[in-house]
Amino acid sequence: MKRIIAALMAILVLTALAACKKTETNTEPGIDGSVDKNSFHFIPEPQKLTPGKRYMVVAPTVGGGVFDNAQKTLCDFTKRIHNTELTQVGSDAAITFEKTEGLKKEAYQIKAAGGKLIVMASDEAGAQNAVATIVQMEEAAEGGLKIAECTINDEPDCEFRAVMVDLARAWHEPHYIYEYIDMCRFYKIRYLQLHFTDSQLYTLPSKAFPKLSTPGSSYTEEEIKGFIEYARLRGVSLIPEIEAPGHCGIFQAKYPEVFGSDGIICQGSTSLEAMESIFSELCELFEGSEYIHLGGDEANIALWLKCKKCLATYRSVYPDFDSRTDSEKLAIMYSGYINRISDVVFRHGMKPIVWEGFPEEANQYVSKDILVYSWENYYQTTPSLLKAGFNIVNASWAPMYIVTPAAYWTPQEIYEWSIYRWKAVHPQSPYNQTPLVIDPDPHVKGGMLLAWGDHIATTYKKIDKGIQAEQKLIEERVPFLAYNTWNLKAGHPGYEDFYDQTVLPVKTLYEKLVKTRSNYNLALNASVFTYLNDCYEEYGNAVANLTDGNRSTQFCSTLLTEYNDETFDWIRVDLGTPKEVNRVALFPVFDSNLGRYYMFPKDYEIQLSADGVEWKTVAKVTDYTCDTDKVVHDFDTETARYVRLYVTRVDKSVHDTPLWFVYLKEFEVSYID
Repeated sequence: MKRIIAALMAILVLTALAACKKTETNTEPGIDGSVDKNSFHFIPEPQKLTPGKRYMVVAPTVGGGVFDNAQKTLCDFTKRIHNTELTQVGSDAAITFEKTEGLKKEAYQIKAAGGKLIVMASDEAGAQNAVATIVQMEEAAEGGLKIAECTINDEPDCEFRAVMVDLARAWHEPHYIYEYIDMCRFYKIRYLQLHFTDSQLYTLPSKAFPKLSTPGSSYTEEEIKGFIEYARLRGVSLIPEIEAPGHCGIFQAKYPEVFGSDGIICQGSTSLEAMESIFSELCELFEGSEYIHLGGDEANIALWLKCKKCLATYRSVYPDFDSRTDSEKLAIMYSGYINRISDVVFRHGMKPIVWEGFPEEANQYVSKDILVYSWENYYQTTPSLLKAGFNIVNASWAPMYIVTPAAYWTPQEIYEWSIYRWKAVHPQSPYNQTPLVIDPDPHVKGGMLLAWGDHIATTYKKIDKGIQAEQKLIEERVPFLAYNTWNLKAGHPGYEDFYDQTVLPVKTLYEKLVKTRSNYNLALNASVFTYLNDCYEEYGNAVANLTDGNRSTQFCSTLLTEYNDETFDWIRVDLGTPKEVNRVALFPVFDSNLGRYYMFPKDYEIQLSADGVEWKTVAKVTDYTCDTDKVVHDFDTETARYVRLYVTRVDKSVHDTPLWFVYLKEFEVSYID
């Protein structure tokens, strides 16, 4: 009997101890549920992930005193994806960032346990990469964020991971650029290349050659600086591209006396000095970017042999130039142009990039410090570039090109691609029928996804519809680019299983991010009304043009045959629901015949309203003379559904009679962080 009582007592003691232990464990914030590798869904996949034993609740605070931009990115993305506000505090934060020497560039570590999450990195890039991982593992929960305990040690295998977007065949509204920056940050894509110029459009501002900028389809310096700053704060590096010496229709249409007129940039001294000036201007505008793309593809360089100015340039440098073969001459001339423009980039502390657009004969002359995109395997093959000592990026036509809506490859084909595999499309490429697969080579720095707009303007009645289609194609494929350029050792399970179990959960988070971008044009496609009817609608000047996102369309209000001090007009935009706003941008119309901006208001107010009845003036302008493509009004953040431009006087000086109306391209409303 005593033994039975002793056994019962022992059981009671053990039960009590277990209860105490359980109570002690639960004093830490936690959520029931086991954790294993199936509890995580990441794109790209971390190099090393060690799951803990349970989930925990992390208080919504972040700090640590370092990597402030990464902290702000985490706050921004957590709010937009998980609808949870993080507060930046000091060292007592639940999520802390620490600077740890010894970790490689872009590398990071995460330790999540006991209600705390610690991020360790040696540089801002590593801290930003950690943010992309955290937002894919956290969930909203009562009291903060639900996070699985784990330890992550991660770094990229490829230093070059990029997406390119063509802005020069179909001009993109600024909000697309911001969305692509967010996309790059979310998927740990380090570079966003912007193809700013081609024969169709020149979308950059230029002080040296202002006529290059395409009216209505180019970005202001302020807009460019906005892209640069937004990307910098999120750890994304922009690569601007000016395409030359081919694809130069805009150059020669606007300044034939400088750049020539036969389809390729002239290499006379005046033209070369002008190109140096243009690229110097580009480097100064994109100060802080790591790379500048010089173009260099699909140029009919044989035309240089027919240009007296071009030949004179190289005869002055090479006394035996005329005795060389044509192929040798062209190799010297191509490399001469590329090296000269590259020197401008090097002087600004940046690195130049060119397309694989030069013959093998030029390899001995082209600087090996220039990064080369191997894309077609026609102008020169990948093995030839590697043998010559170039560092290259895999930009294979197939499956990495998107030409909306004419040509693109499936996400599965990109999933099955690697940075060591090329599939050519050009019929004269040696790899047109059989893909090129090479052994791993440290000179292959990474890979990229490229979107070209050749067919958008000619296929879609509304260009914005084509750009939206392009964006969808990019967003469907970029997860697989990220997966295959971050961790080269990651396994490749069956595509369907990978898509269902990993891509879809991560894609759902990304879609929440994009839909809530803060400084998106809130007025895009919004309902718009004007007090004076748009009587010029039959001429294509409808009031809906003000919010269509297309700066090549315009609005013109009613003509008045009488004008007095009581005459007024207003344009009202309905945002649909109350929204936070703190910026209104107006886009005037420039009349090239008059050489001035046309019928922009001289006296006006920017007004806000919650109900469309009571109005608050947030900006007031008197006696204004317009001299810019974009008139911006910033003000303290307000919540409003309706935004109104209230006009009391316009410029009538272009008319002999008192005809009076308002002329505008676009009316944008934004919230800027």
